[in-house]
Amino acid sequence: MCEKITQDQSQRLECFTRFWKLGSPEKQWRFVAKYVTKVPKYRCLNRKTPNKRQYTLKYFLPCINVCKTMFFKTLVVSESIIKTTFKKYDGVSDFEEDQRGKHDHHKSVITDEMIKSVCDHVNSFVPVESHFIRKDSTKLYLDGSPSLSRMYKLYNEWFDQNLYSAKATTERQYRDIVNKKFNLGFHIPKKDQCEVCHIFRTILTRNNEEKEKYEAHQKAKKTARDMKEKDKRDAIESRGSIVTAVFDFQKVLTCPHGEISILYYKRKLSAFNFTVFNLGQKKAVCYIWDETVAKRGANEICIFCIFICSKKKYKVSITHRFLETGHTQNEGDSVHALIDRSSHSKMIHTPDEWRLLVR
Repeated sequence: MCEKITQDQSQRLECFTRFWKLGSPEKQWRFVAKYVTKVPKYRCLNRKTPNKRQYTLKYFLPCINVCKTMFFKTLVVSESIIKTTFKKYDGVSDFEEDQRGKHDHHKSVITDEMIKSVCDHVNSFVPVESHFIRKDSTKLYLDGSPSLSRMYKLYNEWFDQNLYSAKATTERQYRDIVNKKFNLGFHIPKKDQCEVCHIFRTILTRNNEEKEKYEAHQKAKKTARDMKEKDKRDAIESRGSIVTAVFDFQKVLTCPHGEISILYYKRKLSAFNFTVFNLGQKKAVCYIWDETVAKRGANEICIFCIFICSKKKYKVSITHRFLETGHTQNEGDSVHALIDRSSHSKMIHTPDEWRLLVR
């Protein structure tokens, strides 16, 4: 085979290009039928229950016979095309034209009026914008709706035949319309829970004072985020002369950690992860210790003591900005999310194993 196929694989590339330039399924089936032949199987082992296979397939490329793997990898196809070819080809008559997608007598299932009824139903819910997912995210969350199946059941109760002439009669129709017209999620991430926003949403009758308080809260949230983004850009553009960093604690890491049921009833040793994320360099440092070393209060962290020492030692100016309460999203959250995902199926016995996983 090495003598008949060049080392640069140009002949295989030519076969691949020739096959995919055919442009229609029936021509590709004809190509396969030309270079794959059925022959009676050579032998039958003495078995009490012989298998039902009556023939063997032989594979060819132009001017050479090849193995099954070589044939599939050259044309970049799967075994299903072989089954389809010999299902449609009896060895005598030619292949019929593939009719998929070419008939025009099918009835349109989803109508404009049906789409309108589904969209009006979805819009009757109160979507909640995600606060802490990235700023360019357009995903909205429906509070209190567990699934599309539940929404479809509510749709059947909500639908008024006097207002709409067409209804989504199946859950599949409802689901397809919602997925096409909306970008929805069905739970609010835990990090998105803001007490002020949650209270405002639950108040049925809001007075002017409550509205003003909520609007001021939203304005402060936007101002803090804009300042953080500006500081981040300044750090990137300064090429190291300005450092912008964010920091946050991860939720408590417990030892032992795993999916064994008995662990849920055992007393745990708490480990802490304090993450500092350099926005300019896009690098994170995780400081990990356990409760036998220290707790995680102000005396252990001492942020402002670090600021004072750094200012005196390195002669630098330090500005500490605070994000709005309830909206303290920062890039360190992605580090914590990665740690959570990585530890989901892991068995962790000691804090040192947490350090190894984070590293």
